[in-house]
Amino acid sequence: MEYRYARLDAGHVDQILELQQRCWTHDQGVFILSSRQLFERAFQFDNFAFGVFLGEEMTGFITCSVPGRLSPMNLGRQFGFSDALLDRVGHANIMAIAPEHRRRGLASALFQLAMDAFPARCEWIMATTRLENALTRQLLERRMFHMEKIIETAGQMRAIYVWHRTAPES
Repeated sequence: MEYRYARLDAGHVDQILELQQRCWTHDQGVFILSSRQLFERAFQFDNFAFGVFLGEEMTGFITCSVPGRLSPMNLGRQFGFSDALLDRVGHANIMAIAPEHRRRGLASALFQLAMDAFPARCEWIMATTRLENALTRQLLERRMFHMEKIIETAGQMRAIYVWHRTAPES
């Protein structure tokens, strides 16, 4: 059986929550659990998500958002972006791959689907991760994201990674 990639909708929230819990338990809490409400918002406004399936089983997902200037959670605020620039920021929010399906290229494929789906107006794509989350940090760094800042959130040290889409490749 082959893996299948698909854009997700609100009908997938229960599968996302179950997979997130499995990964969180396996990874000993290396990431912050997200709520049902947060995942439901992943399908509103300019937000989107993709999943990877083996048969009917969800084996991975990624959620993304384009928060805009009205969102207090826009990571561009960490860099003093103006309102106009805040509207050009996208977020790669949450990604999880079932432990038994890792190291098969699923995360890379999901991540690429997400990067390709961001609207053209998103000049910067940003992501945060706990400093201890080596797998996510490696994925981001391989995809030309640069760690730009370390912040403390909810008592945890988190790295903010940024990819400037219009920056010349080096």
